[in-house]
Amino acid sequence: MIAVSNLLPLMLVASALVCSCGKGPPPGISHDDTGGSWPAWNGTETVAQYASRARLEPTLTLHLGNRVSLALVLVPAGTFLMGSPEDEEGRRVDRPRHGPGPIEVETLHEVTLTRPFYMGKYEVTDKQFSQVVHGRPQSDGDDLPVWGVNWNQAQAFCRAAAARTGRAVRLPTEAEWEFACRAGTRTRFCSGNTVGDLKKIGWASYDGKFGSAEGFKPVGPFVPNAWGLYDMHGNVEEWCQDWQGAYPGEPAKDPRGPAEGRCRIVRGGCRASRPADCRSAYRDWGPPSYTDYAASGFRVVVEIFRRAAKGSVPPGREEAGR
Repeated sequence: MIAVSNLLPLMLVASALVCSCGKGPPPGISHDDTGGSWPAWNGTETVAQYASRARLEPTLTLHLGNRVSLALVLVPAGTFLMGSPEDEEGRRVDRPRHGPGPIEVETLHEVTLTRPFYMGKYEVTDKQFSQVVHGRPQSDGDDLPVWGVNWNQAQAFCRAAAARTGRAVRLPTEAEWEFACRAGTRTRFCSGNTVGDLKKIGWASYDGKFGSAEGFKPVGPFVPNAWGLYDMHGNVEEWCQDWQGAYPGEPAKDPRGPAEGRCRIVRGGCRASRPADCRSAYRDWGPPSYTDYAASGFRVVVEIFRRAAKGSVPPGREEAGR
């Protein structure tokens, strides 16, 4: 992974807000404490239909300056099964260092997300990253996903983008990422179960040989999932907020992962990954300051808040339409 040389001033400011390897909850996640509840996705409606029912805009655009923008789409609140069934092809289990095994990595469990949010339509590109954070990781073109970034650098982008736009910009939680990736599906990939299905929606090493697909692709060359998100499988792995940890064995509401840890979660696989490592449920992780892996990138989410005082603006519309 290529380090960003000019991040020191920004990282010094950011260190007051978050420690990359310390204790406490993931940064950048706020509570909507103004009362009320959001409607849940009904399992069949489109994003546009849900947006109308929730009185939210279906899309959002962040203007980063110099005519550089970042497009986001609405992801509804809802409930889904996170993880994978025991018979899913390519399911990941780990061997323990000591004692009996194996260790379940993708334990199937019910998760409820009580709040909708906006998620980047594409992975953050080199052009977007360099517009916000001066001194960019190595890349081969403005419309390619930024790659070679560690978790700390992704966080630096989120904080700088939030300062520029006045929005609550952050990385997705692991649960938000999988819910958005699946878009209502329960198959290995959001497009189906086969390698042929993967080829429709993501760039990876389809032949099962790690690293056989050369180079990255510009964002958006494949079809999106049902909620309008591109490249959720392959191209670059995507950092999430969470520390790595075991899944709970019972239903969870708005999970955020462990309060501390050594590694942060990455999702989605990359262009070098085998199909099994691009599945919707596949989990990987790395230290937040890891600088030796070139295939990591990210996408962002923007939180939605209700207006505290009663007024004529429908709930959430002030966030989506500002």
